[in-house]
Amino acid sequence: VAALFSRNLLQNRAALDYLKERGLPEEYVKEGLIGFCPPYYNHWFDLIRGRITVPIRDVHGNIVAFAGRQFEPMKDITERAFWDSYGRDPAKAQKRFDKWLRGKWLNEVGFSKSRHLYHLNEAKPYMREKNYLVLVEGYFDVLVLRAKGIPNVAAVCGLALTEQHIAVIKRYCDHIVFLLDPDDAGEKALEKMRVTADAGEMKHHAVF
Repeated sequence: VAALFSRNLLQNRAALDYLKERGLPEEYVKEGLIGFCPPYYNHWFDLIRGRITVPIRDVHGNIVAFAGRQFEPMKDITERAFWDSYGRDPAKAQKRFDKWLRGKWLNEVGFSKSRHLYHLNEAKPYMREKNYLVLVEGYFDVLVLRAKGIPNVAAVCGLALTEQHIAVIKRYCDHIVFLLDPDDAGEKALEKMRVTADAGEMKHHAVF
């Protein structure tokens, strides 16, 4: 599925241009780090239809879920796709599309955010080498920093750092550097993350 989504993205010029503007190289698509779920794809979690996708892997590199980002140029065709799929049940069609509209990013239903950190499977050898992890909020934040030569980076798949996350991070390094958005949500998230890190006896620093 990840390979299929990457091939679909390589055929979507508008999405590739958008990623380039965000500082994400096309090589990431070819590596399978980013993809695109077609609006009419109906063999997977359907709320990632018409979205730019990232596969989320566990610490061993196995795909455990997908996350999808809304892509405005695909909004109208995605709405038509939902109505074509659920046209015999108008209420369901509208409900599914309303959910699609609700979140800029959506994680696959049933995915346990508390157990996994995005990109940790790629970051862990560099965490051992440098003895710290840069922890950010978003999937694209990870990929932009990686493109800029910072490979020891991962993201929470939401805004919560958990005891399970700390336990896994401590296998590979002794320090966390929090690099969160300098807004109210980022500051509130940072305070909670600091409490969790302290409870897990993890050394930490913050950068804004």
